[in-house]
Parts: sequence; C-alpha cells; structure tokens
Amino acid sequence: MDVSTNPAGTGNTDIQLPINLFTRNPSHTIPSSTYLLPSSWKRFQLSSLINKVLGPTQPIPFDFIVDGELLRGSLEAFVKSRRGGDMESTLAVEYVESLLPPKEQATFPQDDWVSGVSIGRPG
Repeated sequence: MDVSTNPAGTGNTDIQLPINLFTRNPSHTIPSSTYLLPSSWKRFQLSSLINKVLGPTQPIPFDFIVDGELLRGSLEAFVKSRRGGDMESTLAVEYVESLLPPKEQATFPQDDWVSGVSIGRPG
C-alpha cells in the first residue's frame, strides 16, 4: 500500500518508509506485505490503517512496538533517533491492542496513613 500524501490532506509529500506490520493476535492479522507509509505518521494514523484493513464495527485502538520500544512520536522521529536516520531499511512494526488506563471503581476511606500493602498469597 503506497500512501503518498500526508494524512492532513495538504498534498505535501513525505518520505515513504517501508514498514512490515505484524501482530501475534490472530484475530487482528492483516495481509503480510511491505507498506510504504509517510514518515510523518504517528500512532493514530497507523491505528486507522489497521482498522481500515480489518474493518471492525467499532474502531480498535492499537499501540505499535518498534525494536522493543513503544512508538511515541512519528515514524521519522523514531528512525532518526534510534536508527541514525536510515530511511531505506524496512521497519518491523508489531501492533498490539491498546489497553485503556484503569478506571477507579471504588474507594476505601482510611483514617490512618498506609505505608505499604502486601498482596502475596500463601504458596
């Protein structure tokens, strides 16, 4: 898949990076291929691409792991900081379903200060 314009639709061309997307979750597998994606893409655009290919009824948020690290910025920023700016080598990018932060379900009032909690089980 070749995407030649940036996701904002301004018509500016980005450097195209070769990306291999894979997952260990068989229910979220997309066709194995090398995708040429704009270097400015971040997690949201990558997640949108996976959702477009999968076609779920509700969008699924994904996180992306490159070289054992979560992708926190653009693909270009990652390549420049971790790979010395090598824009020609294919990136192996694993995608995993994002986990939402936990929601507070209950609180337990405590009159005293608690310095530690043990959650160990016998055996």
